[in-house]
Amino acid sequence: MVAKSRAREFVVSILAVALFALFVPGVAHADSFTFSNTDGSISTTVVSPTDITLNLKNSGIGQINGMPVTGYSLGFSTPSLFSGSLATGGDWLGGGGSLTIKDAGVIIFSGSFSGTVTWTLESAPGCTSCQYQLSGPLMGTYYPDGKGLGPAIGIQTGSTTQIDMTTHNSGYYTGAAGTLSSRGGTTSLMTPVPEPGTLGLMGTGLVGIAFRLRRKIQSSKVSKTST
Repeated sequence: MVAKSRAREFVVSILAVALFALFVPGVAHADSFTFSNTDGSISTTVVSPTDITLNLKNSGIGQINGMPVTGYSLGFSTPSLFSGSLATGGDWLGGGGSLTIKDAGVIIFSGSFSGTVTWTLESAPGCTSCQYQLSGPLMGTYYPDGKGLGPAIGIQTGSTTQIDMTTHNSGYYTGAAGTLSSRGGTTSLMTPVPEPGTLGLMGTGLVGIAFRLRRKIQSSKVSKTST
């Protein structure tokens, strides 16, 4: 009787896991990490009107998902392919470049801009100290425990918005180096979830195993009864 009871419990457990795997795609969600950075210095490299690179360095991260942290930093380098006017905004840079997030100097996210990086003027036309915003989509690799010290997670969905890039009483930004300061920004990373098809296939397989075990138990009971 004890063996039969344990067998039934085993089958029920498998069925429970199978049902979870079948239904979890509908409720599963990805983990989202939002890094809030402040300050930092922005340098500009201008080779030509269509070859301009912006670099952010030493921007400290003060919060992750709204919780205060210390020792984190963020930096990026935009791609160089440029189109439009830096002065009046509504412009963009091509995909590429890089963005890194560090914890005590150790890289925990290493990525690049996976699409168009936009550059917009947020101040009113004719501004003296003009504020601009830079934003773009990201992809790369996230190392929760530090690079090389934990599992690497491929990030396909991410974005950054860096705000308060302000000229110092010099009017529109013309591309000259040393005229911008960074006041802050946010970078969000979304870790992937298992594909619904994979979970569904696993659930279907577990259901099949459970029914085969149940049939085997019933066959064993019939065999013992007949003897």
